[in-house]
Amino acid sequence: MARWVNQYGTVSPDQVVFTLQADNYGPIYQVHGKSMGATWAHCVLGPDISAPGGVQVNNQPSIGGEGWDTPWMGAAYPGHTFTEDIVSWKRAHLINGEWGGPGSQWDNLTILTAQANRWHTGIENHIRYFLQACRNFDLTNPMPAFWVGVEYQVIRSTDSFAIPPANPNDLYTYVPSHILVRWRAVTLPKIPGAIHIVINHAVTNRAALAVLPPGFGYFPPYNVPGALAPHQNTGNYIAGAPALHVPNANTFDQDVEVHNV
Repeated sequence: MARWVNQYGTVSPDQVVFTLQADNYGPIYQVHGKSMGATWAHCVLGPDISAPGGVQVNNQPSIGGEGWDTPWMGAAYPGHTFTEDIVSWKRAHLINGEWGGPGSQWDNLTILTAQANRWHTGIENHIRYFLQACRNFDLTNPMPAFWVGVEYQVIRSTDSFAIPPANPNDLYTYVPSHILVRWRAVTLPKIPGAIHIVINHAVTNRAALAVLPPGFGYFPPYNVPGALAPHQNTGNYIAGAPALHVPNANTFDQDVEVHNV
């Protein structure tokens, strides 16, 4: 239950109301005249994603198309698709499907190796644990004047997985060398009123959280896998994603690159 004082002046009964909000997606990435996957995605995650019934389960990747599972058009392009490659490739959600990120459109899917996708899943699990602590904070303390949630963002690298030069007939030209995953704890201020107004106000007025509030419970830390640690801060990302504040020393905020290997 995401508690707030409703339009009738009473605390709302237990229900799932504050999950994925303000999700938006960048344009499809273009390379050598082909459209190949997502550029960036950004959202605000509310504490009810960790509530029973708060996640969605039917957003598995479902879209295909040229280069993924149907032949490339044109003689200058690769002779096989990603589904035919010796490497195990995944259509990876930028915003997780259980959170509501769509699996039926390429603006939320990029192409990652199975290993890179597992590393990204480790980050998503860390976000889940934190959101469980966010919900427990709201339920177990005298009703706070704000929710704690997460601002979340994934951005595609402009660098290709191909060994330079990234020629149009090289399959690996069409996937990123890495993605940048960024997450921030935010306060989401509560006002009385109907829930759609309350949530819109909370998301619009979200603020950085320098220190976790008193009474905020334990959540497991995220430790960057050793294989990724040497690759941090290599830059070269798609422009246009919404600005995020710099990471705070609140034991949660982090920027991590996930590299295809």
